Amino acid sequence: MSGETMVIVAEKPSLAATITRFLGGRWVGRRLLGFARHRGRRFAVTCLSGHVLEWWPRNDPGFNHPDYFPDPREFDVRPIREKRRFLRAVERAVDRYAGGRANRVIVATDNDPEGELIGWEVLVWLRKRGRLDDPERARRMRFSAYTRRDILRALEEALRGERVDPSMAYSALARTIADWLYGIPLTRKLSQGSDGIVSVGRVQTPTLKLVVKREREREEAKKKRRHYWVLVADTPLGRLKSREKLRDPERARRLARRIRELRIERVERRRKRVTPPAPFNLTDLQRAAGRILRISPKKTLDTAQRLYEEGLITYPRTATNRYPPTFDHDSLLRRLERAHPGAMSDFRRAGRRDEPVSGREYDGAHPPITPTGERKRVKDRLGTLAWRLYDLITRRYLATLARDAEVVEWRILARDPGTGVEFVAEGKEVKSEGWYAVYPWDRPEERRMPDARRGQTVRARVRVERRKEPLPPRYSQSRLVAKMKKLGLGTESTRAEIVKKLFDRGYVKRAGRGMKPTRRGERLIEVLEERIPELVSVELTRRIERRMEEISELPPEEARRRMEEVAREVRRAVRRNARKLDSVRVV
Repeated sequence: MSGETMVIVAEKPSLAATITRFLGGRWVGRRLLGFARHRGRRFAVTCLSGHVLEWWPRNDPGFNHPDYFPDPREFDVRPIREKRRFLRAVERAVDRYAGGRANRVIVATDNDPEGELIGWEVLVWLRKRGRLDDPERARRMRFSAYTRRDILRALEEALRGERVDPSMAYSALARTIADWLYGIPLTRKLSQGSDGIVSVGRVQTPTLKLVVKREREREEAKKKRRHYWVLVADTPLGRLKSREKLRDPERARRLARRIRELRIERVERRRKRVTPPAPFNLTDLQRAAGRILRISPKKTLDTAQRLYEEGLITYPRTATNRYPPTFDHDSLLRRLERAHPGAMSDFRRAGRRDEPVSGREYDGAHPPITPTGERKRVKDRLGTLAWRLYDLITRRYLATLARDAEVVEWRILARDPGTGVEFVAEGKEVKSEGWYAVYPWDRPEERRMPDARRGQTVRARVRVERRKEPLPPRYSQSRLVAKMKKLGLGTESTRAEIVKKLFDRGYVKRAGRGMKPTRRGERLIEVLEERIPELVSVELTRRIERRMEEISELPPEEARRRMEEVAREVRRAVRRNARKLDSVRVV
């Protein structure tokens, strides 16, 4: 047995306890420390609490100095006061058990840029304090699920030499510094002459602009909005509606009085195969949960995170909707027979397809969001909402492996011989359930086709209905998150939090199932569009996001230089525009 002890640093206490248990050890939560043995090696396990350090300019003069625009090289790590005990626990573990040697430290944070930064910044801090040698020599556990097999596989890869990736950390650090350089000076500037804090943000403000712009489109549409009238005919074949939108109500009423019977001109039937949807990435999960479970993107992410930490689903903050070639569906299906027998019963009724349906997006680190097949009492342990989300994720996964559904789309076209007014009826019939059996929420509303034939004449009682032209729909929270993704605003991890902040800061409010800007939110966008349109443009934010994403693909030194270049680009843009906000009052 090796005489050396290696230190594993997890992202949270609960996850450190899970890792310790998987290694057959004992976790002492009060001490934030656990001990375990695996394959002849000894391990000390400790933990962080997300970010325990923050990046801040060393010489920041404070809130009353809105014209302070630090260079990126002035930023340094400093402890977050309320999380010092976690930092001290890591320092003690590294001092005592790793002897200051980075190659005996294993970072076990989430495998994404933010997780890489959380671990890497702690290594940088330890080196700065003289407690660790070269941070780039630290080992790295990379996993997509908190299951025993995933954790042990990740540990084996770390022991074989998997390293921390500074370039991935620099990519996340670029966002952190750019957000500071955009948000802090402009927030300070706007708050000086206003009532309370006027918060702006690099992604937050262009997102608010989307909501404001949609409300303007609705107001403009209202000015041009007109009523129209349709004729509705009740017949032995069912209800038919006129194809034409009638603008003159008197004409509509005259036609309704004249029409007594309709002649069937055409009967159409089309059989159609409906392919299952692709597996979930986070944005698609948030949209589906908003539509089906009526929960916000933030609530969806928080609940999915709990399921992930319990080892019930794979990593939720993924952009991937494409299965990797090595994904073992057969093994997972066997585990699901015990983990979710109800969904598996429906899956057997649906039938399995030859190859799973897969999307096109792959983030390079994680599979789509799927169940792990672990058997736990989800509803008893985590509550009803967690169970419903788990059920949704499991059924979406099974749907991608199920057979196509078959639907008949039908349409009947009729005409009044006297007036020439055309009427139509249409609907769908499900002929073969396929994947609808396991994922019923996408099943279309069925309307049986009546027994109609061409040339048939039917009696008709016709009435007039008044309608309004529809307005552009307001964004729901989940649709706004999807729009942000399409425009390249934010990341999978941050979009839901940004939408929540718009509510928390009083910039938007609920309007039915959608959202609308408050007067405060409208006024903020009006001021910024008038004074500094460059900084509220989607184009600037999208360009910066693209450059940040590229950083993770570069060698470490080049990644650090690119990080500084991107941050300086933001700094120049903010500095150039900030003076235009002097003496501006928002509300």
